[in-house]
Amino acid sequence: MSLNDSPDFKEPNEHERRWGGSAEWKPRRKRDRVDAYNPRLTVLDQCLAMIRYGTKSGLSLPADAIDIVDVARREADPQFDDTLYTPLPLSKLTEAHKQLVAAVAPANPNTIELLADEEAHGVRRYFGATRYARSLAFLAMALFTAFVALQIWRTSSGAPLWLDILVTALASVIGGIFYVMFALSRQLSRGSFERGLEGRYTNLIILGGLAGTALAFLIVEPAATTANAPASTSVSVLLTRPLLALLGGFSARAVYRILERLVSTVEALIKGSGDELVAAQELAAKARATAEIFDHKTETVTDLLRVTRGIAAGSTTDQIRAELEVLVAKIIKGLPPSTQPPQSE
Repeated sequence: MSLNDSPDFKEPNEHERRWGGSAEWKPRRKRDRVDAYNPRLTVLDQCLAMIRYGTKSGLSLPADAIDIVDVARREADPQFDDTLYTPLPLSKLTEAHKQLVAAVAPANPNTIELLADEEAHGVRRYFGATRYARSLAFLAMALFTAFVALQIWRTSSGAPLWLDILVTALASVIGGIFYVMFALSRQLSRGSFERGLEGRYTNLIILGGLAGTALAFLIVEPAATTANAPASTSVSVLLTRPLLALLGGFSARAVYRILERLVSTVEALIKGSGDELVAAQELAAKARATAEIFDHKTETVTDLLRVTRGIAAGSTTDQIRAELEVLVAKIIKGLPPSTQPPQSE
């Protein structure tokens, strides 16, 4: 049985056709008249968010666009009687949206709408403008507290090796969160952050934790253990390794380049076979042959110029013939064996 054959089905009126649906778009497997995506609602929500942002920021907004948005807002009300009014076309609303985008630039309408939807009140507003930013702030404070507590425990007594690894990993993750929070706050201040970047930033935190831990244990070796100074409490491990982990977590891209360079070096050592050595020798031989041919051509041109000067100076025919014979002999001697003329018997 189709949707239209259902006893609860009610034919939507003109108002429901224009304003029914959802402002959130996502792919669906079955079509539903109520949950279908409605672009009119999306444009209206962003226009209202931009007007709110512009009035709070003291921006000069176009009056015509505000009037169009106000009419669309009133039409979206289910109690609005549109029998006495001409319905507002979607093209008018999109034109108002275009004018508002130009007025609030360089801020992004998606970011403005996100800030309006996820605005916090009370004490939570001091920890971030969005839910993702606040989650990062709370996570950073929890990890920092755990890092300080574990660091104090490790310095106060001979701690096991797993504690050293845990502190290094915490420093790496804190470095990744530090980078993400810095980039996030900068984008939010410019109004260019989008909800789609949250997954990317989460991946950067994970990559920062892996990169910082790898960098710390790759560069810093544990100090030699002695009876009075175990490796887990040495100064180099306490200071240098967490610092490298923090730097590696903050810049996972730098660690990636270091590892990529190491891999390239190892590949060059493995691929350095005899075939490559032979190819290099052949290339050097060709370069030497080319240089010798160039020198021979230069010497030939010099001899020709000398003969020309002799003719101009009034040399005899026998002198010119002798110089030409010497020049021809030099040319034949300098040719490759396959191109030399046969010797006359």
